[in-house]
Order: sequence, then C-alpha cells, then structure tokens
Amino acid sequence: MRDRTLGGRLAAGLLGTLVGALAQPCVVSSPQSLGFAHSEGPTNYNVRLRPLGQLRALLVLVDFPDAPADESAEAVWAQIVPGVRQWFSEVSYGRMDLWATTTPKWYRLPRRSQDYGIARGLSFDQHRRFFSDAIAAADPDVDFSAYQIVYLVASRESAIRFSPGFEANPGAGIRADGVEVRHGMTLGTDIRASTNVLIHETGHLFGLPDLYDTSALSTSSTHRFAGVWDPMSWFETLSDFTAWHKWKLGWLDTSQIRCLGQGQVEENLTPVSIPGGLKAIVAQVSESRAVVVESRNPSGRDSAFCDSGILIYMVDAAAPDGAGPLRVRPSNISSDLEKTRRCGPLFDAPWDARRDKNSRFIDAETGVSVEVLGTFRVRVINPVAPPPVLAGAASVAFTVDAGATQSQQYSLTSGATSVAYTAVTAEPWLAVEPAQATTPATLTLTARTAGLAPGTYRGILRVTAAAASNSPLTVAVELTVRVPPPPPVTPSLATVVNAASFQPGLVAPGELVTLFGSALGPGTLTGLRLAGGRVDTTLADTRVWFDGVAAPLLYVSDRQTSAIVPFSVAGRPRTEVAVEFRGGRSNPLSLAVAAAAPALFTADSSGRGQGAILNQDGLLNGATQAAARGSVVVLYATGAGQMSPSGPDGAITGAELARVLGEVQVTIGGQRAEVLYAGAAPGLVAGVVQINAQIPPDIDTGDAVPVRLTVSGVASPAGVTLVVR
Repeated sequence: MRDRTLGGRLAAGLLGTLVGALAQPCVVSSPQSLGFAHSEGPTNYNVRLRPLGQLRALLVLVDFPDAPADESAEAVWAQIVPGVRQWFSEVSYGRMDLWATTTPKWYRLPRRSQDYGIARGLSFDQHRRFFSDAIAAADPDVDFSAYQIVYLVASRESAIRFSPGFEANPGAGIRADGVEVRHGMTLGTDIRASTNVLIHETGHLFGLPDLYDTSALSTSSTHRFAGVWDPMSWFETLSDFTAWHKWKLGWLDTSQIRCLGQGQVEENLTPVSIPGGLKAIVAQVSESRAVVVESRNPSGRDSAFCDSGILIYMVDAAAPDGAGPLRVRPSNISSDLEKTRRCGPLFDAPWDARRDKNSRFIDAETGVSVEVLGTFRVRVINPVAPPPVLAGAASVAFTVDAGATQSQQYSLTSGATSVAYTAVTAEPWLAVEPAQATTPATLTLTARTAGLAPGTYRGILRVTAAAASNSPLTVAVELTVRVPPPPPVTPSLATVVNAASFQPGLVAPGELVTLFGSALGPGTLTGLRLAGGRVDTTLADTRVWFDGVAAPLLYVSDRQTSAIVPFSVAGRPRTEVAVEFRGGRSNPLSLAVAAAAPALFTADSSGRGQGAILNQDGLLNGATQAAARGSVVVLYATGAGQMSPSGPDGAITGAELARVLGEVQVTIGGQRAEVLYAGAAPGLVAGVVQINAQIPPDIDTGDAVPVRLTVSGVASPAGVTLVVR
C-alpha cells in the first residue's frame, strides 16, 4: 500500500529541513575542564543533538495518582507543537523541522507527582528516575527508536510546576527499543501559560548555554549579560537567536560569517531575522574569545523589539554556563523602568549612526573597534593577532566489516600560522600517517579490524603542538565492527509518480518523483543527507539512475523511494530509470520526458484537496486561516522543468534565485491570477519551485476554491484547492 502520510512527512521535511555540515569560519575553543557542559565553543554532536533536518519528537502524556489527567491528547498537542515547530522552522531558515507527535492516551505513573521532586535544584538522578518510570509505562505502546527527543507532559493539576531539560551522556540514558533515550524535557504546568520555556530548554539539547546570570538574585541583574537579544537569555517575549548561535547550530553558511583576524573590514550586514546575506563579523581576540557584530531590527521573530541597529557582543567559550559566555556591549542602558519592563532588559543596546545614538564602539580590553557607517554598514578593526589554535574535527567514526580495513582523511589546521605537530594513539587497531609534520596537514587515519569481534570500540587520537595555545587536541575515535552485509538483492521497480500529485505520467527535468516496488531500499526508512552542500545521490546503499546519471535521493525504503529527476534529461524524448540497492539493479522503466509536468503539493500529500499553501501573512492556508480576495498566496510545486540560470542537481537554493524557464500561469476559482514570482524556493532543493500569485479580487469565496498551475502549456492535475473568504 502506498504510504501517502509517509510521503507527506518527507515532502514537508523536503520543504524545510535540508541539512548541511556545520561550517567553521572562526574557531573559539572551550577548555577541557568544561567537559560536555554547554558552552559557546564547538559543540560535540556525539553527545548533543544536531539541529539540522527533521528531528522527531514524542510527547509522552503522564498523570499521577494525585493528579489524574483531564485533557485530551489532541488538545495538548495543539497547544504545544504547532507554534514551536513553526518558530524553529522560521529562525533556522527552514533548515530544521521539529516534527512532534503525542501518545494517544495518558500513562499513570506509580508515584505521586510531588514524590518525583521535579522542582528547582532537581538532580540528574531524580530526573532520570522520572523519565525511567514514564518510558517504562509507555514502552508497550511506543517504539522509542523512532524518536530523537522525548518530552514528558505532566497533567495540569500535578505538583510539577516548571519545565527542566533532560540530558544524559552516552551510557547514562534510559534504554528502550534498542536505543538510549538521552535527550528530552519535562513539561510542567508552566508550559500551558507559554511554550517559550520549551524553546529555551530545547536550545540546551543543541548545546547552547544559559546566557542569564544563574547566580543573580534579582531580575534586573539576572539578564545583565545578554538582555532580550537571545532566547537563551530572555524568553518572556522570545527574540530570534543571535547570529553566533545560528552559526553554532548550523543554520548559517560559511559565506554568511566573516572571520576577522588582525586587520579591518567594511561590510553590509543583513538583519538576523531576514534570510540570506552576511549575518556577522567575528573578530577573534584569543583562543576562546571573539567580538561579534551583527544587525538586528524589529522584523520576523524580532518584531517585538523596541530598538534596532548594530548589536555587539563578546563570546567567551571558556566561560561556564550561566556565567556570561555571551555578553552584549550596549550603546546605552536605559534608566526608564517602565520602558525596560515593556521592552525587556538591554532593549536599547544596539549601536546606530542616528544622531541620538552612539555609532562608535571601542573595546577597552582588546582594542577592537566598530564604527556604524549606515543602517546596516559597519567598519570593524581588530588589532589583535589571535594565537595559533589547532583545529580539526572533534570526533571520527569508522564503520567497517569484520576483517576489513578502512582509511579516512583528517584535516588539521592552525589558522594563518603553521605549527609543528605530533599525533599519537594508544589503540592497536588505529594508525595515523604522517604522525609528525606541520600544519595545515591531511592525516590518514586507518582502522584495522583483523582479530576484532563485531562491536563498538572507542579510542583517542592526541595531537600536540608546542606553539598552539590549545595543545593537546584530543579527537574521539569510534570504530564499529559489523558483520559483513548480506548478499546483493534484486530490486523490482513497478511505477514512478510525481511526488506532489502521486500520479504517473510524463516526467520533467528536476521533478520530484516517488518510485514504488520492492527491495528499493532498506527496511527502515532513511532520510536525505547532504554531501558537498548538495542532496546526496547515495543513501543506505541505494541509488536511482536516470540514463546512467545518479539522481539526488530524498528518502529510501523497501517499497517506496523518492528522488529528483536529473536536469540532464531535458530535450530527450524518453529516459530510462532503474534502482540499485546493495549491488543489485532493478528492471528499467522507460518514461516519456516533457518540458514540464507540474503538480502542486497538498496538505495531506494526496495530490488532491487543500493545497500546501501559505497565506500573505505566512500562515498555512486552511479552514481556520483563509486567504482574502486580492491577497497574495504562496504555492509550492514540482515538475516545472528547466530553470534559468541552470544549476547542479541536488543543489540547495541560496541567494541567487533561478526562475522557471517556461511560461507560468495560475488560475484560482477559474480565473487567471497574476503571477508575481515563479522560481526556486529559497533554502530548498533545486526542483521545488515557489509561485507567488495574487487571488483575483472578484472570485467566488469558499472552503474549496480550485487552483491550478500551468507551465509551458501543461496544467497541473485538477482537484487542488484553497480557502478564500
């Protein structure tokens, strides 16, 4: 049976959760004494969650003998999930999708709610006991291996009043369904007043530190470090994340952060709340500290701000959680208590070129200076030459068949200054070459499994350099020795359909398609990954070929796999498609090629009914959120064919927006709508197109107004609708 719900989840993930490797344009290091604590330094994603792509979360509903539940699961989900998911999607520029579902019923725990001690000063052991009881209660009905985050929702009459995060180091979590539950949060009664605390605590799961003063006794001093400028500091009104945190989380490209060593630079900055553009200049002043310059204005998730301009702050990766790891350098600190109460602490911190604002900043300690030249233009001068810092991946992982040998390249750098290094390891199964050389260097790490039983082995590679300020650099190495994979299988390909309409027919260059058959991929669904900034063409030993060209893969599974038709099929009358899985190749299917084969994405991925359409205010169109006549709506489609300029298969759309090459028309309610934009969808993969169209002012309103897209004379399938009132 075709799983249209599955296709819908993956289509939704495609539209907002394309992942990329975390870039490192600037490096500030945390001392090893901080261990796995939250910090402003590089995040160890062997321990933390990487917030890229789709993160699957489960709300486990729990009540107690003293506080039985009186809410439906649907009501709890609706109160918590949609707003939080939308918030993360917006602030990550679509790079993260916090997908969450809930248990359909409440699970009664064995202890009274007050007996679990979920209060200020909660210990890890107390919290783990609570999680353990909840997981044990739900485990008979829940497959915990399907989720990366577990949120425990306490009944609203319980004694659990606040919402702490739950984080366990590897080996200290709770085992269930073959996995270890290590990332989660308890949602107390305060979550019903505001979900902002959920966003703050989820930020900790991603490795972000507390920016408020955890030792302060009053509200005014608590938020003296970062004020309203990041949710890890102030979450009453919940601003956007700082550019530094967005970079740490992997939501900014390398090109969007300008790293400044000794010297000066003059640049235009794009506000953090607006996608695209240069987001920050980072002037590194020591191994662990940097001055960061970014632009903030009252737009997007920063719309509640009372001031705008250039925000300047110091990040210190050596500062512990809650001790000022990020400190704003304010241009002014208002004495207006009423305005501070309304706008939040340090609300007037930005620097600006306006006459009533300060436009020039000089850091007394480091000498770094910032001059605001215009609304978004700044000149930054860094007189400090940072010391050499060894930089390389914090961890390396091998997965090798028993008896085999595998090598990987490891890049070691030290900034602009070359240093001599020595690399050693005590693990007999690990070798490194060259063990002694100078940076920059590419080391070859080789794992040999001869004589090792299947299982997981862990070791350390230690790199020392006398001239580097952070020597030694320790690299965690993990070797998984596995039983050799099973012999090749023979996939069987039955049909190919448009991924939006689920209808077979002609295929077009760049079209998202879904393939049905058997042995088309692994038994467990595997989602997309990026390689070199593009959607990879190999996933879980699976490849899809069009005329011998490997197609980007969106997801793969046994009976249903989704790919993107390579743009190279353009101009051909037919294309031959085949699936390769674990060395076996399917029967080929010959498909007719057209210049365009458009189809609109729909809310339930059936290809019919309510479209996946955004209203002019950015909200999803639907029965409770109708579009007005004369307003602009945003449609998402695939199968539009060639784009101009053309780009590589699987590329993620950046600042340059390609336009649909063919003629584009949209009809709404049977009338021609004005098309304001038809081209690549920002932040999404090439092949997904966005069409902005204006609803005709005199059409009939209704809950199912038909909408159709025509490209190069080919119309999308009928049956897609939107709500107009």
